[in-house]
Amino acid sequence: HIPGSHGYHVLLLVDEIKKATPEIVICYLTAGYFYSGLESPAPGSFLGWSDLPDLWRLGGQHYLSWDEISTGLFGDICPIFRCREVLAQRLLGTATAQLKQTQYDAALQPDLKQRAEAHKSGLRLGAASDFQKRAFEVFVARCEAAGRQVVLLEGGFNPLYEREIDPAMHADMHRYLADLQQRHPNVTFASASVLPQQTSADYLDLDHVNEDMQRRFSLFLADFL
Repeated sequence: HIPGSHGYHVLLLVDEIKKATPEIVICYLTAGYFYSGLESPAPGSFLGWSDLPDLWRLGGQHYLSWDEISTGLFGDICPIFRCREVLAQRLLGTATAQLKQTQYDAALQPDLKQRAEAHKSGLRLGAASDFQKRAFEVFVARCEAAGRQVVLLEGGFNPLYEREIDPAMHADMHRYLADLQQRHPNVTFASASVLPQQTSADYLDLDHVNEDMQRRFSLFLADFL
Protein backbone atom coordinates (compact mmCIF):
# COMPACT_ATOMS: atom_id res chain seq x y z
CA HIS A 1 0.00 0.00 0.00
CA ILE A 2 1.15 3.53 -0.85
CA PRO A 3 -0.47 6.63 0.67
CA GLY A 4 -3.09 7.77 -1.81
CA SER A 5 -2.94 4.53 -3.79
CA HIS A 6 -4.96 4.27 -7.00
CA GLY A 7 -5.62 1.58 -9.59
CA TYR A 8 -2.92 2.88 -11.93
CA HIS A 9 -0.32 2.88 -9.18
CA VAL A 10 -0.79 -0.87 -8.65
CA LEU A 11 0.09 -1.36 -12.32
CA LEU A 12 3.31 0.59 -11.75
CA LEU A 13 4.31 -2.02 -9.16
CA VAL A 14 3.96 -5.01 -11.48
CA ASP A 15 7.73 -5.25 -12.08
CA GLU A 16 8.43 -5.07 -8.34
CA ILE A 17 5.92 -7.85 -7.79
CA LYS A 18 7.68 -9.97 -10.41
CA LYS A 19 10.89 -9.80 -8.37
CA ALA A 20 9.11 -11.31 -5.36
CA THR A 21 7.59 -14.08 -7.56
CA PRO A 22 4.42 -14.49 -5.45
CA GLU A 23 1.83 -17.12 -6.27
CA ILE A 24 -0.98 -14.99 -4.83
CA VAL A 25 -1.43 -11.21 -4.91
CA ILE A 26 -3.95 -9.83 -2.40
CA CYS A 27 -5.53 -6.43 -3.03
CA TYR A 28 -7.63 -4.71 -0.37
CA LEU A 29 -9.51 -2.13 -2.39
CA THR A 30 -11.54 0.86 -1.27
CA ALA A 31 -13.41 3.49 -3.25
CA GLY A 32 -10.29 5.64 -2.98
CA TYR A 33 -8.45 3.37 -5.42
CA PHE A 34 -10.78 4.30 -8.27
CA TYR A 35 -12.74 7.45 -7.41
CA SER A 36 -10.52 9.78 -5.38
CA GLY A 37 -8.79 11.59 -8.21
CA LEU A 38 -5.15 11.17 -9.11
CA GLU A 39 -2.74 13.09 -6.92
CA SER A 40 -0.28 10.78 -5.16
CA PRO A 41 3.46 10.41 -4.52
CA ALA A 42 3.40 7.00 -6.26
CA PRO A 43 4.23 8.10 -9.85
CA GLY A 44 7.23 10.04 -8.61
CA SER A 45 8.48 6.93 -6.82
CA PHE A 46 7.70 4.21 -9.35
CA LEU A 47 6.97 5.59 -12.83
CA GLY A 48 9.77 4.77 -15.26
CA TRP A 49 10.51 5.09 -18.95
CA SER A 50 9.35 1.52 -19.58
CA ASP A 51 5.91 2.49 -18.22
CA LEU A 52 5.31 5.17 -20.87
CA PRO A 53 3.72 2.83 -23.47
CA ASP A 54 1.09 1.74 -20.91
CA LEU A 55 0.57 5.32 -19.78
CA TRP A 56 -0.08 6.56 -23.32
CA ARG A 57 -2.16 3.54 -24.36
CA LEU A 58 -4.42 3.97 -21.30
CA GLY A 59 -4.65 7.72 -21.78
CA GLY A 60 -2.91 8.46 -18.50
CA GLN A 61 -1.15 11.53 -19.88
CA HIS A 62 -4.51 13.29 -19.63
CA TYR A 63 -4.79 12.58 -15.89
CA LEU A 64 -1.29 12.63 -14.40
CA SER A 65 0.40 16.00 -13.97
CA TRP A 66 3.62 16.80 -15.81
CA ASP A 67 5.29 17.16 -12.40
CA GLU A 68 4.36 13.56 -11.47
CA ILE A 69 5.53 12.21 -14.82
CA SER A 70 8.80 14.15 -14.96
CA THR A 71 9.65 13.37 -11.32
CA GLY A 72 9.15 9.65 -11.97
CA LEU A 73 11.20 9.67 -15.18
CA PHE A 74 14.06 11.59 -13.57
CA GLY A 75 14.05 9.16 -10.64
CA ASP A 76 14.29 6.26 -13.10
CA ILE A 77 17.46 7.80 -14.56
CA CYS A 78 18.88 8.88 -11.20
CA PRO A 79 17.68 6.38 -8.53
CA ILE A 80 19.27 8.32 -5.67
CA PHE A 81 16.71 11.05 -6.36
CA ARG A 82 14.00 8.66 -5.15
CA CYS A 83 15.87 8.36 -1.85
CA ARG A 84 15.67 12.12 -1.21
CA GLU A 85 13.21 11.82 1.69
CA VAL A 86 15.32 9.17 3.42
CA LEU A 87 18.44 11.28 2.89
CA ALA A 88 16.64 14.35 4.25
CA GLN A 89 15.73 12.43 7.40
CA ARG A 90 19.36 11.36 7.82
CA LEU A 91 20.74 14.85 7.26
CA LEU A 92 18.04 17.06 8.80
CA GLY A 93 16.39 14.74 11.29
CA THR A 94 12.97 13.14 11.18
CA ALA A 95 11.13 16.12 12.67
CA THR A 96 12.39 18.53 10.01
CA ALA A 97 12.00 16.11 7.09
CA GLN A 98 8.43 15.30 8.07
CA LEU A 99 7.42 18.88 8.86
CA LYS A 100 4.92 19.08 5.97
CA GLN A 101 3.19 15.88 7.12
CA THR A 102 3.15 17.12 10.71
CA GLN A 103 1.54 20.39 9.60
CA TYR A 104 -1.02 18.47 7.54
CA ASP A 105 -1.91 16.21 10.47
CA ALA A 106 -2.26 19.20 12.80
CA ALA A 107 -4.66 20.90 10.38
CA LEU A 108 -7.00 17.89 10.15
CA GLN A 109 -10.50 18.29 11.52
CA PRO A 110 -10.47 16.40 14.87
CA ASP A 111 -14.16 15.51 14.56
CA LEU A 112 -14.20 12.43 12.31
CA LYS A 113 -17.80 12.92 11.23
CA GLN A 114 -17.08 16.45 10.02
CA ARG A 115 -13.88 15.22 8.36
CA ALA A 116 -15.88 12.53 6.53
CA GLU A 117 -18.38 15.10 5.29
CA ALA A 118 -15.53 17.27 3.99
CA HIS A 119 -13.73 14.35 2.29
CA LYS A 120 -16.70 13.00 0.36
CA SER A 121 -16.37 15.71 -2.30
CA GLY A 122 -13.03 14.18 -3.32
CA LEU A 123 -14.72 11.02 -4.59
CA ARG A 124 -16.38 11.08 -8.00
CA LEU A 125 -17.33 8.91 -10.94
CA GLY A 126 -16.04 9.99 -14.33
CA ALA A 127 -13.28 9.72 -16.90
CA ALA A 128 -10.53 9.63 -14.26
CA SER A 129 -12.16 6.71 -12.43
CA ASP A 130 -12.55 4.89 -15.76
CA PHE A 131 -8.82 5.35 -16.35
CA GLN A 132 -8.03 3.89 -12.92
CA LYS A 133 -10.22 0.85 -13.61
CA ARG A 134 -8.66 0.27 -17.05
CA ALA A 135 -5.19 0.41 -15.53
CA PHE A 136 -6.05 -1.95 -12.70
CA GLU A 137 -7.45 -4.50 -15.14
CA VAL A 138 -4.17 -4.41 -17.07
CA PHE A 139 -2.44 -5.25 -13.79
CA VAL A 140 -4.81 -8.19 -13.26
CA ALA A 141 -4.17 -9.38 -16.83
CA ARG A 142 -0.38 -9.21 -16.31
CA CYS A 143 -0.75 -11.33 -13.18
CA GLU A 144 -2.88 -13.79 -15.15
CA ALA A 145 -0.22 -14.05 -17.86
CA ALA A 146 2.39 -14.75 -15.18
CA GLY A 147 0.27 -17.48 -13.59
CA ARG A 148 -0.48 -15.50 -10.42
CA GLN A 149 -3.75 -15.65 -8.53
CA VAL A 150 -5.26 -12.29 -7.57
CA VAL A 151 -7.54 -11.98 -4.54
CA LEU A 152 -9.70 -8.85 -4.60
CA LEU A 153 -11.13 -7.77 -1.26
CA GLU A 154 -13.96 -5.24 -1.47
CA GLY A 155 -12.86 -3.09 1.44
CA GLY A 156 -13.96 0.22 2.82
CA PHE A 157 -13.33 3.12 5.15
CA ASN A 158 -14.59 4.04 8.59
CA PRO A 159 -18.41 3.65 8.49
CA LEU A 160 -18.65 7.37 9.29
CA TYR A 161 -17.04 8.01 5.91
CA GLU A 162 -18.73 5.13 4.08
CA ARG A 163 -22.16 6.61 4.86
CA GLU A 164 -21.17 9.85 3.13
CA ILE A 165 -20.16 8.13 -0.12
CA ASP A 166 -22.62 8.12 -3.02
CA PRO A 167 -24.24 4.62 -3.14
CA ALA A 168 -23.81 4.69 -6.92
CA MET A 169 -20.05 4.61 -6.34
CA HIS A 170 -20.30 1.53 -4.13
CA ALA A 171 -22.49 -0.18 -6.73
CA ASP A 172 -20.09 0.73 -9.56
CA MET A 173 -17.06 -0.63 -7.68
CA HIS A 174 -18.86 -3.85 -6.72
CA ARG A 175 -19.97 -4.41 -10.30
CA TYR A 176 -16.47 -3.70 -11.63
CA LEU A 177 -14.76 -6.14 -9.24
CA ALA A 178 -17.35 -8.85 -9.88
CA ASP A 179 -16.87 -8.38 -13.63
CA LEU A 180 -13.10 -8.79 -13.22
CA GLN A 181 -13.73 -12.20 -11.68
CA GLN A 182 -15.89 -13.13 -14.66
CA ARG A 183 -13.34 -11.97 -17.23
CA HIS A 184 -10.18 -13.29 -15.56
CA PRO A 185 -9.98 -16.88 -14.26
CA ASN A 186 -7.11 -16.00 -11.92
CA VAL A 187 -9.32 -13.65 -9.87
CA THR A 188 -11.06 -14.52 -6.61
CA PHE A 189 -13.44 -11.79 -5.46
CA ALA A 190 -14.48 -11.41 -1.83
CA SER A 191 -17.36 -8.93 -1.60
CA ALA A 192 -17.86 -6.61 1.34
CA SER A 193 -20.63 -8.87 2.64
CA VAL A 194 -18.20 -11.71 3.44
CA LEU A 195 -15.47 -9.57 5.03
CA PRO A 196 -15.40 -9.00 8.81
CA GLN A 197 -17.91 -6.30 9.69
CA GLN A 198 -16.27 -3.10 10.94
CA THR A 199 -17.69 -0.39 13.18
CA SER A 200 -16.43 3.12 13.84
CA ALA A 201 -14.97 1.82 17.10
CA ASP A 202 -12.59 -0.38 15.07
CA TYR A 203 -10.97 2.68 13.48
CA LEU A 204 -8.24 5.06 14.64
CA ASP A 205 -9.29 7.61 12.00
CA LEU A 206 -11.18 7.43 8.69
CA ASP A 207 -8.76 4.96 7.09
CA HIS A 208 -6.79 2.92 9.63
CA VAL A 209 -8.16 0.18 11.87
CA ASN A 210 -6.89 -0.58 15.37
CA GLU A 211 -4.73 -3.56 16.30
CA ASP A 212 -7.65 -5.71 17.40
CA MET A 213 -9.37 -5.30 14.03
CA GLN A 214 -6.08 -5.97 12.24
CA ARG A 215 -5.78 -9.25 14.12
CA ARG A 216 -9.38 -10.28 13.41
CA PHE A 217 -9.04 -9.43 9.73
CA SER A 218 -5.77 -11.36 9.45
CA LEU A 219 -7.41 -14.44 10.97
CA PHE A 220 -10.33 -14.11 8.55
CA LEU A 221 -7.98 -13.80 5.59
CA ALA A 222 -5.97 -16.86 6.66
CA ASP A 223 -9.18 -18.91 6.82
CA PHE A 224 -10.46 -17.46 3.53
CA LEU A 225 -7.29 -18.37 1.68
